[in-house]
Amino acid sequence: MEKKTLIGILICILMVVSMIHPVSATTSSEKTSQTLTIGNILHVGGLGPNNYTKIQDAINDSSNGDTVYVHDDSSPYHETLTINKSIALVGENKETTVIENYNVNSNAVRIWADNVRISGFTFSIWSQEDSLYYVIYISKMAVWPGTTEIIEYVTISDNNFDVANHTNVGIGSLYLDYGTIDNNSFNGCYFGVKLLLSSHTIVTHNIITNCEWGIGIYNIWSPRYHLWFLHPQFGDNTISKNRIAKNQIGIVIDGDRTTNDKILENNVSSNEIGIMLGTAFKSEIARNNFIGNNISAEIDTERLLFYPTNSWHDNYWDEPKQSPVSIHGSFWFFLVYTGIGETSTASAFFLGKYPVIAFDRTPAQEPYDTEG
Repeated sequence: MEKKTLIGILICILMVVSMIHPVSATTSSEKTSQTLTIGNILHVGGLGPNNYTKIQDAINDSSNGDTVYVHDDSSPYHETLTINKSIALVGENKETTVIENYNVNSNAVRIWADNVRISGFTFSIWSQEDSLYYVIYISKMAVWPGTTEIIEYVTISDNNFDVANHTNVGIGSLYLDYGTIDNNSFNGCYFGVKLLLSSHTIVTHNIITNCEWGIGIYNIWSPRYHLWFLHPQFGDNTISKNRIAKNQIGIVIDGDRTTNDKILENNVSSNEIGIMLGTAFKSEIARNNFIGNNISAEIDTERLLFYPTNSWHDNYWDEPKQSPVSIHGSFWFFLVYTGIGETSTASAFFLGKYPVIAFDRTPAQEPYDTEG
């Protein structure tokens, strides 16, 4: 009898403990959620009593975590913007919320801060013919060369970039880590997206047409670049599921300091050159549709030992291919002297140009139905 009583007591204790545990977990979860804060929303345009008339004034009055919401009934906005806080800049409707500037010799939007998001705008920007500026420029570097800082977690999504005279870069970055550029459309840019010395950035689901260059990754070191010892390699960027059509060059990767970049599942069509792979290390080009380009892919490298490390596989090349597809190109042989110091210059002596070749040994037999 005593043994049965003891067992009964133990069972009761276990039941009480099991009932207490979920209650404690729920209480802890509620306390955590209560500590979360949501920033203020500052309105620009529209009919609200305290709404701003200028976007930059709202940005100046904002704090980290706030949202600047721009109404479309006061569009277009003729401004150049500087964002130096971790905020979201959101347009009411990307088709009707317009930031418009013509013949302005400056970047339309300059982002200096981490954790910035821009979405919901049409940028209609024309610079003078002899100028080259960015519609959105992402960098903490004020003067070149200058003190370098990595800029992180910037998202540019759901915007239109309309640059009719090929003189502007749609989105450009310098030392961007963990950026996201998605669901934008670019038309008529000199460069749609240009990443310089950037890592872990995703460029996806964009439409890029009628540009000189579509998407470019440039991780090239010179004595003027910083972070040589602190950040000797850049890369791990992903270009995926984009629609890239009717450009001079669709995609380009180049740089002796870039590694592990991935070009996956893009529709690359009707370009003069679909993709140009320069001096790149361990890049992967896979499951893309190359259709109707004058030249689907080309190699243009200055590092002979780098180009065999890149992987081409499972791409579709205009039609079903039963045998490996060859990708041709050139190796530029230079004897280079690089000076020491940030302001020094490099001397190069051209010693010849030689053919190189790579292969996609497993070409796809039909085009992919990609989201791009």
